[in-house]
Amino acid sequence: MKKIIIDIHKFGPLQEVSFQVAPFMVFTGMSKLGKSYANYLVYYLFATLLNFEDATRLGEHFVGKNTSGSFTLSGDLLSTYLHDNVTAFMRALLGDPTIECDVDFLFPEFGEPLHVTYQEVAATEEDIEKRLGYTVNISINGKEESRNIIINTTYTVGVYCQTELSYRLLEDFYYHALIFPPANGALINADYTLTSSINRDGMYGRFLLDNNYCTSIKVTDELSTYLNQIKKITDGDVVTEEGKEFLVLDGGEHVNMSAAASSIKEISPLLFLLKNHSGANAAICLEEPEAHLHPSMQIQVADLIAECINNGFLFHITTHSDYFMDRLNQLIKLGNIRKKNEATFKEYCAANGLSEKTFLDGDNVKAYFFHRDDETGKVVIEELPVEEGGIPMKTFYETVEKMRKQDEQIDEMLYSLNASDQ
Repeated sequence: MKKIIIDIHKFGPLQEVSFQVAPFMVFTGMSKLGKSYANYLVYYLFATLLNFEDATRLGEHFVGKNTSGSFTLSGDLLSTYLHDNVTAFMRALLGDPTIECDVDFLFPEFGEPLHVTYQEVAATEEDIEKRLGYTVNISINGKEESRNIIINTTYTVGVYCQTELSYRLLEDFYYHALIFPPANGALINADYTLTSSINRDGMYGRFLLDNNYCTSIKVTDELSTYLNQIKKITDGDVVTEEGKEFLVLDGGEHVNMSAAASSIKEISPLLFLLKNHSGANAAICLEEPEAHLHPSMQIQVADLIAECINNGFLFHITTHSDYFMDRLNQLIKLGNIRKKNEATFKEYCAANGLSEKTFLDGDNVKAYFFHRDDETGKVVIEELPVEEGGIPMKTFYETVEKMRKQDEQIDEMLYSLNASDQ
């Protein structure tokens, strides 16, 4: 991935802070300091670059209603487009029509601008007989291609530019940017009359569209590379039948997903995605993947995310869990062991029943700790070094140490009271 900086001037509690985008991003720290806001900015970036639903906006900006023309797409121009449209996007996503969002997206490694020309070509009589429609000839830096027009020229050119930007900035092609927001389990298998009133451009409206994609069946179980992990997490399987989502227990019992444990409901969109579309690499915005999960399941989910990343997925997450962070650190250590001695790494995986993709490459990880400056009271986004031993977890260590001291004080008081009673 090329270097991409998100520079926040003002967005919620965040002012004059910045961070760098990476294939795997972890935002941690105390609540109410803007971790989710930072996470949603990454989602906005990826949605703009990847989502077909957002391609029309991109195309309209550069093409308008023209059927032919040209434009030059540079890093600075893309930055301007993202800056100018982020406020409207966030107001819709968060359902707050007054929120301020002054954010710059910087691409210092964008390289040569994309010189784009496009020309709509009318269908011939022969094309019409073959039920083929209009096409558009597109050229980017001299590379020419003819595309069938989908919806209109604006949309078609927008999608083509997204593809080029994905390869240019993310150095690979990604199919979607998906959002799995907090408490999404409440919408699983919800009645249509309830969900139809949800704003399509809002967080949960976007989630419903994403979940429909995740639960649509594209491949058979045998083609999913994640089936064993899914079965380990659920003690069964996840299936879609007659438009409804079910948890199938090992004994064959079908449980409507809306009645399943909250831990399974919350993580089910990811499980369905990996079962039905395991090869469709995506950028996934995930809020608190540890939500409602027992520590043992948190470890399994961390392992699953690591395998996804090693298969080409992008993840950006928030977390408050020391168990989850501990496991991420173990996975980073395993990644370092793998670099130094692959045979030792494989032996460990075999002995512990792990996939050989259960590790994290620290070079692909960015971790950020959100806290308030003691003097100014402003929120600080501190980049945590990803070291050989993993990510320093200062906020968790401080809490554990505080609890240890309190425990000693309480035990001492209890001991003194018991002694005085004798």
